Amino acid sequence: MTLIPDRSAKISSAIPFEQPRIETTMAFNVTIVGETMPVLLQGRETLVQLLETPNLGTLRIDVNQTLEELEDLLDDLKQTFPEAF
Repeated sequence: MTLIPDRSAKISSAIPFEQPRIETTMAFNVTIVGETMPVLLQGRETLVQLLETPNLGTLRIDVNQTLEELEDLLDDLKQTFPEAF
């Protein structure tokens, strides 16, 4: 037995949709950036060392992209929070 969907039913597009409000409990400030910076810099150094590994194969692409994105993040943080560096 095969069920055939009822195509005569109309979908109402007039249903109101409210964007959920997201409230943060922690402010993103200079102190947090300053405390997080050593971890980010250590992660960067780890990625650089990993790139020097000769047998990465195709994983090298992922490591390289991650390194580039981390460097972009660090640049953005330096521009936004220069006093944290």
